[in-house]
Amino acid sequence: MFLKNYLRDKAVGFWLSVGIAALSLVVGVVYQVTYGGSDSYSATVFVAPLCVFVLTAVLCGVGMYGIASAVQLVGSAVGFGCFLYSNYYYISVVLVGIDVTEFSARFLLAAVGFAVLTIVSAVNMFLKQTKSVAVSGEEVAQ
Repeated sequence: MFLKNYLRDKAVGFWLSVGIAALSLVVGVVYQVTYGGSDSYSATVFVAPLCVFVLTAVLCGVGMYGIASAVQLVGSAVGFGCFLYSNYYYISVVLVGIDVTEFSARFLLAAVGFAVLTIVSAVNMFLKQTKSVAVSGEEVAQ
């Protein structure tokens, strides 16, 4: 009964936040599996999506939905930026075509995952997180 009452007044933004949290967990695990032990591995890139997952759960649990979407954007952007920074040499080698002429599957998988996570988090910042409820004829946002 508690869960039904908790989820009753949630808007699209809340559900997108839940999806972003799940996607961040997947992106963090995929990064760890594909880049773990390599010379371009960065612990920050692994920890950032995990922090997004945990902080989203905590902030949504206490009702701070707007702050949760902002934390998601910051965490996703930090993870993506650190991923690009830790792979800058590889990116430059591919772009110039010195040793390698195409990106590897692990790079594309991680880069697309972080890019999607960052873009969806930016979109989620502008969505309503809770529905408005009518109180004596007036709509009040929670």
